[in-house]
Amino acid sequence: NKLTVFIQKHQNEIINDTSKQKLLNIIEITHKHNKLILDNDLNTILYNLMSDYLALPEGKLVGSKMKRKVLSLYDSYTGIISTNVMNSDEIKWIVADVDNINGITLMNSDCNSEDILENVQVVNQELFDKIYDKFNSDHQISVKLNNNN
Repeated sequence: NKLTVFIQKHQNEIINDTSKQKLLNIIEITHKHNKLILDNDLNTILYNLMSDYLALPEGKLVGSKMKRKVLSLYDSYTGIISTNVMNSDEIKWIVADVDNINGITLMNSDCNSEDILENVQVVNQELFDKIYDKFNSDHQISVKLNNNN
């Protein structure tokens, strides 16, 4: 929470690129940590921190590429939270990683689940290409698996 106060207080100051990167690293590390422990208090703090970060003017404390990274994290964060209203028999997966050989890593979108599927093969090359392109454009990609997996 102190970081949120710092960001608000110093939003018009200019810092060097190394310091900007450190600020981004704090957000990324907190985001990764939160995905592992799913702490509700940390959820609120992280949500507020990312919101404040995204509201900053570019070029001072934040670079445009860094802002896009946080926006991607923010979108995935809000997307994960919104899946709580899904039907209980549906499982929605978020693409966590894509390799170059039609394999993807999926993470269960349920905040209370730690399920991860690694090396999931996409049988349709056209579909894989779409997933690959979207993933590399920092888009959140959600998929539903059929019963045959």
